[in-house]
Amino acid sequence: MYTQYWQLNRVPFANDPASEFFYGSETHHAAILKLRYALEQQLGAALLLGATGCGKTCVIDRLADELPERFSPIVRLVFPLLTAEELLNYVAAELEIDASPAAADAGLDGTVRRIADRLARNTQEGRHAVIVIDEAHLIEDRRTFTALHLLLNFVQPAQMEFSLLMSGDLVLARQVERMPQLDERIGVKGLIKPLSKEDTALYVEHRMAAAGAKQRIFNEEALVALFEHSGGVPRRINRLADLALLVGYADSLQSIGADDIDAVTDEFVGVSAA
Repeated sequence: MYTQYWQLNRVPFANDPASEFFYGSETHHAAILKLRYALEQQLGAALLLGATGCGKTCVIDRLADELPERFSPIVRLVFPLLTAEELLNYVAAELEIDASPAAADAGLDGTVRRIADRLARNTQEGRHAVIVIDEAHLIEDRRTFTALHLLLNFVQPAQMEFSLLMSGDLVLARQVERMPQLDERIGVKGLIKPLSKEDTALYVEHRMAAAGAKQRIFNEEALVALFEHSGGVPRRINRLADLALLVGYADSLQSIGADDIDAVTDEFVGVSAA
């Protein structure tokens, strides 16, 4: 709606997975480095932790784009609110494993073993599978973590290679720590922190440039206000900056200042509280 007014090629603060919108702050680069190390060194499992909206999904997307071809298949579960059986059946289906009634009747241990056999064949074919569970802190069934631990127990050098990546809020670390057997299999724990004031400004400018901005639209005071109101959380920055561009278009503004960010923040908070 406002792209033509601001002379942009596309909306700059949408939840767009396009790589050109990815801003690699120090905390995001460190997380990618740790996760890639876990995969390449075959450490078994890794956790990616961070508050909601800090960019965990973006980090995993970026990691997947950077991985060599031998890291396949990448099985990604984005709705982990499943029983242990449902989660493992989903993984089995993504790995194109027999899903016949007879196979299903084999129970949890049988499903784990079938997945392990398929992963072993994948290793023999020269590939390294990656199983990613987004929002893993939402897992309610303790047996699901137990099943994942059982699967990790099948990993043996040169026989079966796969990596398990779980991302979630900080509570995920505590959930895993309550299961010492699983916690011991975690080779890397990466933490994504909110952006600093400086990174917030660079993040906004990067996304504006990626959207085709030909001039600076958010002045320095607006960038500071965005940091103060968002706490450096990218998803909050996106929400406020997007609304500011929309209001700026409606009001025929030439640029966005701190007062405009304050106003859209008050509007958003007011509507949310209503």
